[in-house]
Amino acid sequence: MRPGRGELASCCSPRDCGRSPTDATPLPEIPPDGPLWVLHWNIHSWHAQDGNSNAAAVADLIRQTAPHVVSLVEVDETWGSPGQLSDLAGRCGYSWLFTPAFEFGNGKLEGGFGNALLTTLPILAAHQWQLLWPPQLYDRTESSEPRALLLACLGWPGTPFWAGTSHLPREDEQARDAALERLQTLTGALLEPWFVASDFNTPASSWLDPAAPVAVSAPLMTYPASAPAEPIDYCIASPGFQLDAEVLDSTASDHLPLLITASQPRRLAPRPAAARRAPVAPWSRAGVRGCAAETSYAIA
Repeated sequence: MRPGRGELASCCSPRDCGRSPTDATPLPEIPPDGPLWVLHWNIHSWHAQDGNSNAAAVADLIRQTAPHVVSLVEVDETWGSPGQLSDLAGRCGYSWLFTPAFEFGNGKLEGGFGNALLTTLPILAAHQWQLLWPPQLYDRTESSEPRALLLACLGWPGTPFWAGTSHLPREDEQARDAALERLQTLTGALLEPWFVASDFNTPASSWLDPAAPVAVSAPLMTYPASAPAEPIDYCIASPGFQLDAEVLDSTASDHLPLLITASQPRRLAPRPAAARRAPVAPWSRAGVRGCAAETSYAIA
């Protein structure tokens, strides 16, 4: 949780970020029939468990795993100073997209907090959707914290797909349920294949119907990092994805990172346009309620 409200999207390619050939990691190739690799991590506002910066550790893990997509939550950026996210992406050789769930400040605007995506794939378009509506004025409590879903449409041989990241409430069960229902509605209307990696702050078994037409990665313990006992970081995806996941060992955050393998996404076919008009069946047992504001960005 981080000490405003606002919607802002930033994106940058390695070239725009001043990527140096000497410190950039070779980009992973896109095999014609290979899997998609996704790294997801709650980075705890760029702080390790001892309170020191974990930016170097995050960069090291990205270099070691070389994923096609990186999902980061609890990204805390200070406006008007060199951005840690842009520096990370530039050093590792990734394009990046940051859409704060909210902005914060004390008397003046100081920064933004939320979710980010890094990728080696072409970014074709991006959406930000609020998951809780109406939003509240942030008063430093979790129940007032805005929650958002960041989606980027990425180029892949055969068909593009949507990559998403989010972070849901932990203590406020009612707000979390509302955010999950909204997430179901939004992803259910997407025409292309999709996946969302998130700190859901609740196991998939607590809300996802086993018969739901959605893929989900295995329940692996990721929190707390010092003694993992809760499977709250995972990936959900449209039918057709086959998801495998592995928890990585790191003490650089209060969550353990998750490396996800999504098999054969290029063979997935987009849904016909008429499907958007069809009623969306919820995956959970609760009914869909509420609506949210949308901000869209087309990346040229």
